[in-house]
Amino acid sequence: MKNYKRMNFQKRNQQLRDKLSEIGLDGILVTRPENVFYLIGINNLEGVYFLHKDGALLFTDFRYFGLVKDKEVFFDIIQCKNFQKDMGDWFKKNDFKNIGFESGHLAFETHKNWKKSFTSIILIPCIDLVEGLRLVKDKYEQAHIKMSAKILGEVMDEIPEMIKKNPDMTERDLSIELDYQMKTSGAQRSAFDIIVASDERSAFPHATPTDHIIEKADLLLVDCGAVYEGYHTDMTRVMMLQANHNHRIQEIYAVVRDAQVAAMSIVSPGTPAKEIDMAARDVIKKAGFAEYFGHGTGHGVGLMIHEEPKINMRSEAILKEGMVFTIEPGIYLQNEFGIRWEDMVLVTDDGYDLLTSINWENLNGL
Repeated sequence: MKNYKRMNFQKRNQQLRDKLSEIGLDGILVTRPENVFYLIGINNLEGVYFLHKDGALLFTDFRYFGLVKDKEVFFDIIQCKNFQKDMGDWFKKNDFKNIGFESGHLAFETHKNWKKSFTSIILIPCIDLVEGLRLVKDKYEQAHIKMSAKILGEVMDEIPEMIKKNPDMTERDLSIELDYQMKTSGAQRSAFDIIVASDERSAFPHATPTDHIIEKADLLLVDCGAVYEGYHTDMTRVMMLQANHNHRIQEIYAVVRDAQVAAMSIVSPGTPAKEIDMAARDVIKKAGFAEYFGHGTGHGVGLMIHEEPKINMRSEAILKEGMVFTIEPGIYLQNEFGIRWEDMVLVTDDGYDLLTSINWENLNGL
């Protein structure tokens, strides 16, 4: 497995070198943490990764130098006392001219200082070079995402039992318990601040948990995610808490579920991402709720909880085998309730694999 991982990261580096060659760059300074992790497989460090035509090196400091040096790496490591000065000195001693940088991530002040110090090179802004590689998940990444989804599903499966065991459980209590269970089940952490919202607060797509007691509510919405080995997952479910089913909730629930099924039914390589969005939106529009669905139908998930491809009406992405994204239509009726149903899919050679699932798949009272 170690050799496979090493070869995998070296392959990604070579793919990026090929891109650099195509656009006439001698190298690129990678600063986005997720992109550094994608290229070298080391997380939670501070530094600048420089990939060039003949090799690669990491500029880091005393805090991380020993950690990185202790690993079996395929790149050089330079310990910096002053990043700006030490990097500038290194470039003066080496023969490079046109160097790319991640303009979508680098702070303006840092760029200004780099230009002042790196007098021997020309800094060229680059957009989404590494992100373009990250769009399609390889088998190694897929395995981590599937494990993350498995952990997430197992934890979310326990939600009804958690509520039954604690009649006084609040939205905040449940969010804390889910975060704890995620970590004890093998996840590094929750992928984002867990959303737990009951009744009218479920109409806020990004509601924060309150001290409202869950068992007193009619409807509960939970949006939760896990991180495993750096890879994220994301899932939203709704459930009825009372035996007396609210027929209006059931009506909206059915529309949202139909919208998701319609969107999923056309997922396959070659499909424009905006058509996925359109398929979900058409179902909701025909049911008369178009104005209550105000966000995109989905988003890519991987080393970040929100990444490419975007699944919305403005997206220019074309689906490829290996892409991973959510499909999450929703209807939000202010001062009443909101319904969102979110799953993640992996595009396969002839369709998709569903990555997220739990056992309580429909509206049932506790």
